[in-house]
Amino acid sequence: MKRLIATTALVATLASGAYAATEGQLSMLQNYLPGVDVTMLTEQQVDDLLVIAAAESDDTERAAKLQAYLTPDNAIVADPLNEAELNAIYNAVPDADVSLLTNGEIVEIRGAIVSGDEQEIKRVFETLSANKGMLDAVQFTAAEEAEIINIQPNADFSKIDAQESRQIRAALTGGDRKQIETVIRAALAS
Repeated sequence: MKRLIATTALVATLASGAYAATEGQLSMLQNYLPGVDVTMLTEQQVDDLLVIAAAESDDTERAAKLQAYLTPDNAIVADPLNEAELNAIYNAVPDADVSLLTNGEIVEIRGAIVSGDEQEIKRVFETLSANKGMLDAVQFTAAEEAEIINIQPNADFSKIDAQESRQIRAALTGGDRKQIETVIRAALAS
């Protein structure tokens, strides 16, 4: 009954047009959608997500509906995968190339990572990577090559194997300067 009243109040508030999400509501969305930067969403998108989050359904169904809402059409901007998330993916799928994941796919793989089940992470990643060639070696972009050369001026790209190239791409995607330097130097030293 309390949930029905809360849902009714939320829907009424959303319909009034004078609505701003509270920190608690935004925190609730972050629990179901880890890594999604809700500040990048329109007010309408946040409203839609809050209605889904307040609906009467079990947590698994609610999380699935929230993730399904996050399509490329909604232009979701997800935070880059952090080191722990990358490690979880690489533990489940050692040759994974996360560089080709879209923002919506990052949100989806985070749902599997939150479960802590390596088999689920592997299943979701392999489903996402089907027909995308994400298990192949990485071809660096000109900007990535420039970053690598900036860190290691005499970089010999022929020394970098497929797994190392994916690790470098993941580090570059993560944005942690120290991690980038460590991964690049280790790959080029081998």
